[in-house]
Amino acid sequence: MKRLYPSLSLFVFAMMTAPTTSLACTACFYGDPDDPANKSLRASVIVLLLFILGLLGLFARFFINVRRRSQLTES
Repeated sequence: MKRLYPSLSLFVFAMMTAPTTSLACTACFYGDPDDPANKSLRASVIVLLLFILGLLGLFARFFINVRRRSQLTES
């Protein structure tokens, strides 16, 4: 665990001193916001976020059902 802190602090230092333009992709930084490629990129990010949120919701529901069934078998 002690070896993690120097590499983590080096990473944080590098991210704080890096220019902010290096953090943007070429489509977001140079492109036109109304370009069809940027619109489709935004739509794909939203679809992926919704998919991940749905999957996490299913995991939560599964564990809630497991807990509920284990409580039923205990009583």
